[in-house]
Amino acid sequence: MTKPIPELLSVVCPRCPRCHVRMVAVDISPGPEGLESWTFECELCQHTDCEVIAIDPMKSGAVGRALES
Repeated sequence: MTKPIPELLSVVCPRCPRCHVRMVAVDISPGPEGLESWTFECELCQHTDCEVIAIDPMKSGAVGRALES
């Protein structure tokens, strides 16, 4: 079982599309300029999902999942 990153707020981590449990971030990799690739995993069903998120949406022209409403 993986440990969640404690600094992440629950609003940042998406819900699993299969079982709707809050997923945890298990990996953060550099992406294109101003972006990071985040891998989320569901601890219940082990479904994984990868999303590209803006590093600093206030200073970047990049739009990531964290900015969506």
